[in-house]
Amino acid sequence: MSDRTKGIIVLIVIAVVFFEIFGREPLINKINTPSTKKEVKKYIENSKLETFELKEEWLNPNFNIMRKNSRKINHKNQSMDEYCFFVPEHKKYFSIIVYFEWKSPMPTNGETYMRKQTKVLSDMKPGSTFTALVNQNQLNNPEYGTKENPIPIWAQEILIYNGVEVASVDPNATDKESVHFLYYMDAFKPDPELFPKTIKAYLIHYMPVEEFKEMFR
Repeated sequence: MSDRTKGIIVLIVIAVVFFEIFGREPLINKINTPSTKKEVKKYIENSKLETFELKEEWLNPNFNIMRKNSRKINHKNQSMDEYCFFVPEHKKYFSIIVYFEWKSPMPTNGETYMRKQTKVLSDMKPGSTFTALVNQNQLNNPEYGTKENPIPIWAQEILIYNGVEVASVDPNATDKESVHFLYYMDAFKPDPELFPKTIKAYLIHYMPVEEFKEMFR
């Protein structure tokens, strides 16, 4: 066997190893759950806006969530965290999903969008109320709603934050306290560019394949 042939074989072996480590799982996920704009749109359209009140402190935040049968991919440029809480009206657990895409352009003003959102949630006290989108398939799925598998919800707007009614704060106020307050309240609202990416990443990497097929068949 010539040195050239040996070199080609070594390169092929290296390529196969890299594919096994970094390429096969994402490829399989995308084949099973292509998550095109059509699926993202359908998921959002089948979600309804609900108002929630945080009755108690968050359960311990679960960073970089991984569900049973989920297909989470460890990717250095993205992750999903959640803030879980119990909703007595539904007798179920829900969780706000926070999506981190480290290289995505997001509004900053000196601080990244995701860090602002995390700070808002971390500092949120019981009694705060907010609106969020809830996918109706998942809401009515008996496999969701436990502490281990809460229903994912998608933040929209804060109504009352730590005792302060957001609508009562003058949006044109120039005092430091009001400006700072509203600056952070805006972080709870979905970023137009990031929001569909969040849903897409969730469908591809976190929703179990069979559930995806059932939802979008």
